[in-house]
Amino acid sequence: MIQNFIKGAIVISSVAASVLIYLNVEFVRMGGPVIVPLLLSSVFAFAIVIDKLAQFNREGVDTQALLKNIFESIERQRIKEGIDLCDQANVSVARILKEGIMKYDRPKEEIRDAMQDSFLYEIPLLEDKLPILATLVQIAPLLGFLGTLAGLANIFRVIQARGISAMPPMGVEFAQGIWQALICSMAGFLVAIPLLVAHNYLSNRSKLLVEQMERVSTELMNFLVERRMP
Repeated sequence: MIQNFIKGAIVISSVAASVLIYLNVEFVRMGGPVIVPLLLSSVFAFAIVIDKLAQFNREGVDTQALLKNIFESIERQRIKEGIDLCDQANVSVARILKEGIMKYDRPKEEIRDAMQDSFLYEIPLLEDKLPILATLVQIAPLLGFLGTLAGLANIFRVIQARGISAMPPMGVEFAQGIWQALICSMAGFLVAIPLLVAHNYLSNRSKLLVEQMERVSTELMNFLVERRMP
């Protein structure tokens, strides 16, 4: 429910921001109609980047300190205390550890399966919206190139309509076509380059979090098996 609300808020805010920029920035309007989907996709992509950065910052918990406190609670036979520690952290790795703690007195296979099920649930949450961002990274330069072609088409339309000899060297319509081509081309690269960097960074953050979850899950499972409580 919360994820759907966040997605809806991102879409609505992106559309609103795109409309405001297009209506209030004359230089943007000079890019022609193709600049509209390019602007919308860029604002939407940057909204995704901000949302994912906030999500990954929330996931930034000291796993070693969390594990240490959990181990101490289990050694004192305070299982509820270990579960409460995971609930207080309320991050992906803590939710996976919680599933293992709740199976502390079960066979190793059951502990592993419980954490594995939670692991498979948490991974899509970490990777959520990254495929959309990757698609927008690829679309941006293509939209820019499309706008460039549209600008060049306008130039040749003017040449065909007026004839080269009858047209002033820098006629208004001729200049508008050049501006459209240049603005769309620049906009496509200005959007794609930072988004590509952001996508690679966020993908790496997601990969590191997944590796972290795998490591601490193994540590907890080994600890529970070695220090089996009666």
